Amino acid sequence: MHVWLAHSNFSFLQGSSWPNELVTAACEQGWLGMAVADFDGVYGVVRTHLAGRKNPHPLNLFYGAEVLVDCPIPAALMTDAPARDIWNAPQQNAPVFLQNRVAVLATSKNAYAGLCRLLSYAHRNGKIASALDLADADIPWPEDVVLIWPMRGVQQLFSPRQKKDFEAWAEVVQKLAQRYADRFFMALTPPSTPFERQAFANHLQCHRRFGIPLVATPDVFFHAPERKELHDVLTAIRLNRPLESIDWACFQNSRRSIPCAQQFELEFPRVPEITDALANNRALAGFFQFSLDELKYQYPSKFIPAGHTAETFLEFLVHQALDSRYNMQPPQRILELVDKEMRLVRELKFADYFLTVWDIVRFARERNILCQGRGSSANSAICFLLGITAVDPMVSDVLFERFISRERGEPPDIDVDFEHERREEVIQYIYEHYGRGHAAMVANVITFRRRGATRFVGKALGLSDEELDEQQSPEFTARWQHFIDEIKGFPRHLGIHSGGFVISHEPLHFLSPVEPATMPGRSVVQWCKDDIEALGLFKIDVLALGMLTALRKTFAELARHRVCLPGTLVPIRLDSIPAECPKTYDMICEARTTGVFQIESRAQMSMLPKVKPRTFYDIVIQVGIVRPGPIVSGIVPTFVRRKQGREKITYAHPTLKQILHRTLGVPVFQEQVMRIAMAVGNFSGGEADELRRAMGAWKFTGQISKFEEKLRTGMKQNGIPDDFADLIYKQIEGFSQYGFPESHATSFAHLAYASCWLKAH
Repeated sequence: MHVWLAHSNFSFLQGSSWPNELVTAACEQGWLGMAVADFDGVYGVVRTHLAGRKNPHPLNLFYGAEVLVDCPIPAALMTDAPARDIWNAPQQNAPVFLQNRVAVLATSKNAYAGLCRLLSYAHRNGKIASALDLADADIPWPEDVVLIWPMRGVQQLFSPRQKKDFEAWAEVVQKLAQRYADRFFMALTPPSTPFERQAFANHLQCHRRFGIPLVATPDVFFHAPERKELHDVLTAIRLNRPLESIDWACFQNSRRSIPCAQQFELEFPRVPEITDALANNRALAGFFQFSLDELKYQYPSKFIPAGHTAETFLEFLVHQALDSRYNMQPPQRILELVDKEMRLVRELKFADYFLTVWDIVRFARERNILCQGRGSSANSAICFLLGITAVDPMVSDVLFERFISRERGEPPDIDVDFEHERREEVIQYIYEHYGRGHAAMVANVITFRRRGATRFVGKALGLSDEELDEQQSPEFTARWQHFIDEIKGFPRHLGIHSGGFVISHEPLHFLSPVEPATMPGRSVVQWCKDDIEALGLFKIDVLALGMLTALRKTFAELARHRVCLPGTLVPIRLDSIPAECPKTYDMICEARTTGVFQIESRAQMSMLPKVKPRTFYDIVIQVGIVRPGPIVSGIVPTFVRRKQGREKITYAHPTLKQILHRTLGVPVFQEQVMRIAMAVGNFSGGEADELRRAMGAWKFTGQISKFEEKLRTGMKQNGIPDDFADLIYKQIEGFSQYGFPESHATSFAHLAYASCWLKAH
């Protein structure tokens, strides 16, 4: 038996369980498979897919979405004033059980692409999906899908004997039945309320009169009965009304949870059609041959000249840059780095990725828009040679594996900062050059944080704005707190990522629906960056940085007044600023850094005279050390004493000298913590990368603690003292709040030094 209608909390305030909770409950209750069909999108399918992968018991997972369908409103309903208010509003604002929806389930990769195209069409007028008018000839109905009409909607509000209402509703149903024939089903769910019994009778009548097949299935909105109360609270939040006033809008019992598969068959009324409906529940699985693992990403390739492949064109650009940057005599070390990187790029077929980023950066530079890559891409010699980053591998100790590795088996992630006043030009170039159907921004799932959850839940429980801040009874407070704890982290609605773009050779609906963002001129896929990363899809972050705008305006003023580098006729540009300028370092050591980049805060200005930076790498450390990671671990005073020569530089283990010698024996950067975990914590490369991800998820708590026991055990086995193990774990905890990788700090240090040089001169 299979659950053919399941809805997670990615139905946004209309489901009250996480995808992994639904997957676990379906297995525990004895179901063989489950179809997740959230409202108006595939927002939760990746999380469902990952939950299925991690689940110890096999469960067949099917994917789809429920779309709104225009249905005539029963005449009698419009005589009731409250009902008129509901139905005159958009259907999305109606109670869940009164929305007219049909589930569209993807049976194949092509069917999934068709579903995404249909959902994109439903969202064509805005973020809120429109109800589909079946008279609209432009609706891109997908092929090879299975449609299931749930026992929800207007058919609950009249009996088959009310012919006018029944015929009007049945006409809509018949149109879909005629289009999809034996792939269109009327759902039968065990009825437990008068409304559900009327819907049950209407579905039976459709089968008897028109031959539309039936399928027995639960209609799930929460994984367990106890989540019904939370669903009520979410309904109150969605309708913006207190819970006590919306009893009519809530499910009347908790039977929207996942039932026991064996018991489910016994809950139906004894009508002969049930036998076929139960048989269809089992047979329906035979239609489906699709997994999200089949989704394959194709990089855009429109900028590759004739006669070149992506690999040969990338090699051409890289060798051209080698000749120009190093005057036709590139050092042996850079040649070895490039050769190593190119071999890995060819092996993993990432050439198109680098070329796409190069194309975007090239556009910006042609328009005199300052830009600079940062993050792990600063570990790449190829990115430096393509002009994406400013970190010269001959100067910095790059760790390419931090950027790309065979073990991770996923595409790299390049972040590029652009002038904040001109970033929109770059964004619109991407849309126009690659096409709206091939480029969209990554979504950001807006979730309930504690403060917002406290107010929303309080208002749902009937508290006024004034009462929210007053002391309540212990019983009420306990109930309030219970709902806050459950709702915290729940998806609220879809937002837009700060700059992440997905760009594809094929139309994006082969991967995800695309919908308009709240910002004019923007569109987003229905997945967040974690979903994109989990599926191994390409993403580039087009970010905004105010300092780049300030630098560009400064350079423009200098050019207008024909100011050149002292003693030369060389214009002052970001790439022409002299390195290691004593006058600049004198200013930095005196903490005269107000208005510069990154080292201008009070904490930085307090520290600068103590550590007296005299080299570029000193600035790299300075950018990275005044962060919660190093501060929480308590290493900052130790570093200062060692920099001043008041404390001897020591290492807890000889292996650590190679890792920590540049930062005077203390860990400052994420990469160092990863290397320590591998060198003396017995972490594998994959486990160290998991640790990196957990440290990077700094907004979320609780992801770091699972590494503590393994780290401490490994260090003990390698003879590391407990006090150093404590320091490293505190460092990791600090990074879970916020910390810098060295590559990120290096990129920012370039801008910090440039802004200081300009101020000093």
